[in-house]
Amino acid sequence: MIKKVIFALFILYTICLNTLLVINFSGNTVATAIMSMGITLFLVWVLIGGFLQFRYKKRHFARLTRPRRFPLLWFISFATAMALLEEAITTSITNFAPLYGVPVGDAYITASANYFDVVLFHSVIVFVPMMFTLGLLARRYAISPLTTTSIWGICGILAEVSFAGPQALINAPMWFMVYGLMVYLPSHAFLSLPRKNWSFLIFPLFIVAILLSAVATAWIPAVLDHPSVHFETLKI
Repeated sequence: MIKKVIFALFILYTICLNTLLVINFSGNTVATAIMSMGITLFLVWVLIGGFLQFRYKKRHFARLTRPRRFPLLWFISFATAMALLEEAITTSITNFAPLYGVPVGDAYITASANYFDVVLFHSVIVFVPMMFTLGLLARRYAISPLTTTSIWGICGILAEVSFAGPQALINAPMWFMVYGLMVYLPSHAFLSLPRKNWSFLIFPLFIVAILLSAVATAWIPAVLDHPSVHFETLKI
């Protein structure tokens, strides 16, 4: 019950905050477009996508939790597929900028308007080793799907801060849910496995280990001298 209340508060906070931001920036076309893009992502991925995930879990719980020969590989593949789907939505929203009243590139929520550029040089390429580490931890320790979701959600908030700056923290509950839903269903693969008990005292260490693992691929765009953002600085 407490978990449902917390997520309900997250949803209510996100809706109220973004509504107020749109009203507050109503005279600024670019800012309004960015806020509207965020609302669209929240509606499509969190509200609709989250609802579908919970429906799928209820109907196919046995299939999600059945013993697998390579559960870690299954988790990484499934979580990566979810991340690719989420980035398909965000990149599409960036490309639909004219629907929000601005040209493509004047307002955006991805580093590029090219989907393959986004996933291969900006986001999913860094997510994969992080998901591998998360999977290793969830395979070894009795981490529940909700806890796995929370760990990845926190990592996602920090990722957004690195991309958009400290101001991204104001929308932390939304980013928590956006990222968390990438691993919620995949994490059920470990429920049927024997795992070790753990203490919440090492929870911060989980976060640190996952963030450090990003180094495995984060260097690739830098070595290739790939731009961190393909658009001009937002004019808000």
